[in-house]
Amino acid sequence: MTRIGLVMMLGLCWTLAGCPKDPPAGDDDTGDDDATGDDDTGDDDATGDDDTSGDDDATGDDDTTGDDLARWSFLVFMNGDNDLEVGVWLDLNELEGVGSGDGVHVLVQADRHPDYFSGDDDWWDTRRYYITADGEGQAVTSEVVEELGELDMGDPAVLSDFLMWAHTNYPAERMALILWDHGDGWTIQTPADDGPQGAVSWDETDGGDISIARGELRDALADIVAARGPLDLVGFDACNMANWEVAHSLRTQALTMAASEATVDMEGFQYERALMLLRDEAADADGYDLAVELAESAVEYGAEWTFSATDLGGMDDLAARIDDLAAAVLADPTLDAEVLRAREDARGADFDYPDYYLDLRDFVEQLAAGEEPALYPLADGILTEMDQCVLGSYSRPPMDFVGGLTVFFDFTPGYITAYTAGDGATWSQETRWDELVAHLASL
Repeated sequence: MTRIGLVMMLGLCWTLAGCPKDPPAGDDDTGDDDATGDDDTGDDDATGDDDTSGDDDATGDDDTTGDDLARWSFLVFMNGDNDLEVGVWLDLNELEGVGSGDGVHVLVQADRHPDYFSGDDDWWDTRRYYITADGEGQAVTSEVVEELGELDMGDPAVLSDFLMWAHTNYPAERMALILWDHGDGWTIQTPADDGPQGAVSWDETDGGDISIARGELRDALADIVAARGPLDLVGFDACNMANWEVAHSLRTQALTMAASEATVDMEGFQYERALMLLRDEAADADGYDLAVELAESAVEYGAEWTFSATDLGGMDDLAARIDDLAAAVLADPTLDAEVLRAREDARGADFDYPDYYLDLRDFVEQLAAGEEPALYPLADGILTEMDQCVLGSYSRPPMDFVGGLTVFFDFTPGYITAYTAGDGATWSQETRWDELVAHLASL
């Protein structure tokens, strides 16, 4: 999968699912998202102190004397070591349209490829930038804080190191991570396999990628979550990552997710709008606000097919209702035909792999409108939980039917095997959905 190269200028439509942006129960959301559960407004590090280890202001220096913790750190892990290389130059310039300030640190780790783009001095290694506004849309002028040489941006340890570096040197009350590159869902498959590759951050020079099913994204986030608690947002400026499976895997490591069910063009997230929201001190935006802004503006202003914002705090309840459906059908073979009919009538969010990325809401609505009363309460249970956890689903034709998250329902044998494999495949470990897919595929 790649970002598609052409945006068809069709009418926009977007719908808000019925969930308010309020944080999960028990989170007072006053700036404390660390792992201690206290109500402080300044300490989000792992020591309990008021952070004397790095930069506490919004200027980008490394002072150790500041008393004021920044409100936000906005991190972009920008892997352009592939055919998206020119997008690094484009999006660095876009980020510089607003830049850091007003208690917001904007930090980028970017990697380029030797062959696809020769502009901006044709550099090809891995660099860390502190992004500042420059009013110059055709040149990257932000400070290169570190030059790291060639790194494999598909290595979970490289992502982990970037997160910990940012936390140490530019700590903030809230942290957002954007994973920028190709994306392709959840699976354990590798580029040697056919079909969707199931990873994010593909590094062409070094051959790495970060898989969800193999547990590599989980491992990459482990140290930062241990240090400060769940991230406020994980966003995917990448194709096909708004899957129930990806959301479920992130549920203990982040509060919200912004991602697309479908392929993503070069526009992707509208970074200037997101950073303007974060820098507006009066708005006091949290991760829920940011997730909605990223998803909505990608469709409204970037003309992307679809993006959604998801409250990951609802993933356990949603998984429980999906498991209820799977358990009921596995226990009663008379329900098989109706579930297969709903699968056939439901629509997918990918043109090439519709059943791999079947829209979860569309499928469940097919069950709710079908002719098997035993399935009605099960379908209603899933829809109720989706109303709670999908903060917003935004789309345009022909994807204007989507509900915010996809679910795997493909019967290709190799795909089914990959769906159940990997120590990061939490959806397979904690629900019977994979067993239902395998059962129906065998009929």
